[in-house]
Amino acid sequence: MPFDVQDETELPKVDQRAASKGDPAPFTWIAGKELTGMNVQPPKMIIRKTIPAGALTVTCAKSKSGKTTLIAEFCHAIATGRPALGHYAVIQGPVLYWLADDSNVTRFARAWREIAGDVPVENFHLCVARQPLYPNGLINLQKAVELFHPVFIAVDSYTEVRSPVGPKTDFVKAEYQDMRRLSEFAASSGAAVNLIHHSSKSIRLDPFDSMAGSFALGAGADARMVLEKLDGAQRLVRVDGRDLDEFQFVYARDDSRRLYHVIDGDIARDWQRIKRLASRPSSSFTTKEAGEVFGLSDRHMRRVLIEWERLGAVLETSRGNYAFESAVVEAAMKKGYGSV
Repeated sequence: MPFDVQDETELPKVDQRAASKGDPAPFTWIAGKELTGMNVQPPKMIIRKTIPAGALTVTCAKSKSGKTTLIAEFCHAIATGRPALGHYAVIQGPVLYWLADDSNVTRFARAWREIAGDVPVENFHLCVARQPLYPNGLINLQKAVELFHPVFIAVDSYTEVRSPVGPKTDFVKAEYQDMRRLSEFAASSGAAVNLIHHSSKSIRLDPFDSMAGSFALGAGADARMVLEKLDGAQRLVRVDGRDLDEFQFVYARDDSRRLYHVIDGDIARDWQRIKRLASRPSSSFTTKEAGEVFGLSDRHMRRVLIEWERLGAVLETSRGNYAFESAVVEAAMKKGYGSV
């Protein structure tokens, strides 16, 4: 039966006890005209396309995947003003690194030395105190902001600074509260806050769902960065956020143990497969040859190649014959060394 507004039996009942206590505080409504007149600026990026200022980014990956090394690279680039990974422009300024797991100091110092060499970095400050995030950790971070005026703050890792909870605490709500507090702290300080965390052991179809813990971790953060191991020493990094377009890039380590940019954009998402085909001796290939490399039917491979062509990775030189763009071939020839 269709809904009849005249039929009072279909209307929601009013709680007379609540109404007797007086009206609640009224909603404040913002008119569309006011919204149109607001001066809304695009997010300021501390690292181009990757790290937004005044926001919380959660960086996660499986153990021994290179999370700390990558963030140390970002720290050094921001503190010194050089491009991150030799490629992405940064906003230079003071950097704070809260290494809550102090057992990692030696390992961190080794990674830092490989990045910085023998040159001292004045704008970088490391703290190894073990302290819960709320309330004391945030109090001390605020004091550090007033002292150093950082543009970037790394917290390593969430496992060590997670706010204590009781047996009856709502686990999801507690994690969301931690993310909200860090997000609000980032917004008030203007600094980019990067929280390092571990991936779940379970396999997820969406890599952004791989953070260990509840969905509140990803939902409460302003941006997310996920690292994934590729062949050799290469890593795929995926970034997304509330005010960010989804972005991917691949990086590796060279023979001097410095991290460097390999390729980025949408084609980075398929880099493992693209690299295998682009590394073949022949500069061109057919749909059938590509399908044989990946174990795909001609029809399926054709769909993949159409997508790669859309992304600017390949060019159809003649019907059914393809060649990779020069930038892709150059990136595929780069070699990564050792462990990231």
